[in-house]
Amino acid sequence: MNTTRGEYFFSGACNYQCFFCISDEIGVKRTTTKNLRLVEWIEILKAEKVELVTLSSFNCEPTIQKDFKMIAQTLLEQGFKLELRTNGEFKQTDEMYELLNQFESIWFSIQSLNPDTLYEIAKVRKVPDFKTIWDKLPKVDCRVSFLVNQYNEFELPSLLTMLSDSSVKIVQVRKFYSEHDNDRIDLDTQAFDTAKEIVTSLPEIEN
Repeated sequence: MNTTRGEYFFSGACNYQCFFCISDEIGVKRTTTKNLRLVEWIEILKAEKVELVTLSSFNCEPTIQKDFKMIAQTLLEQGFKLELRTNGEFKQTDEMYELLNQFESIWFSIQSLNPDTLYEIAKVRKVPDFKTIWDKLPKVDCRVSFLVNQYNEFELPSLLTMLSDSSVKIVQVRKFYSEHDNDRIDLDTQAFDTAKEIVTSLPEIEN
């Protein structure tokens, strides 16, 4: 068991309505309640010698939850390093940036750079200004996760061009998959194969 990492899953509202979200299938309620067991959970983390805690979710956006700042600040005060998974659509306030600049790393899940395509995927048209966000997080290891699908499969070159002029050094390109009888079944492979061809054609980076 890896005792150096923990993960806190938020459950609540989301500012995206992605077509692939599984929240309805698993019956997740769109509400957030006060976590009365945070102290006990922290004691478990310490007992297991956990050093890094990831704040994430598979059904909502962590940064817009009412208890996000409280939980993040509490973990920081207890000496944990923090990692975040976010779509980048959070309130652009000095207070938020002051908090996020204390994180070890942040994974930005980018669905699309095009408002119309983003609407097809997530039912919203406002694309976060990622470059400005990254510029305001100079102390943080910012990373990108891109889930390839039939709507955004040809956007990867534009994304890579944008990233080449940013502080982001790690890009994760993902594809859909399902599990049946403990076997992993890849879905939408054509879109991912298109992205794979683009990535494999890139020049190698010399260390």
